[in-house]
Amino acid sequence: MKLKNHTIIMYLNTLQKCADMNLPAKLRFAIAKNMATLSNDYKIYAEELTKLYNKFGEKDDDGNLVQNENNPIPNIKNEHKDIFGKEIADLLNIEVDIDIHHVEESDLFFDDERYDIITPNNIVGLLDILCEKKS
Repeated sequence: MKLKNHTIIMYLNTLQKCADMNLPAKLRFAIAKNMATLSNDYKIYAEELTKLYNKFGEKDDDGNLVQNENNPIPNIKNEHKDIFGKEIADLLNIEVDIDIHHVEESDLFFDDERYDIITPNNIVGLLDILCEKKS
């Protein structure tokens, strides 16, 4: 399956919300396996993002990136904002081949008090991630 980096980030956020829930083993396994798979590609994305910040970011006299107090994202030099924006867009839109571990849609819908209840928003996200699209 091909996924763009921005989709990998979104999927990881959704999976993380469910990772610590008490869920059936088959579903917990799929969440954990896909988090591990997606995390590998996210790590590469994050390393490339750091390189962009180092290349285009404002630096103090000691060569450290400058950040606002309330924002952990480094400031970008005004003269580089346009090219930085293009580079970030390009990075977010790179497609990566990912091997997603799928489950049946019915695995997301269980009525068992032993397990936590998955919120509707998380169900929608998990459906998109874990269930194969029918053609």
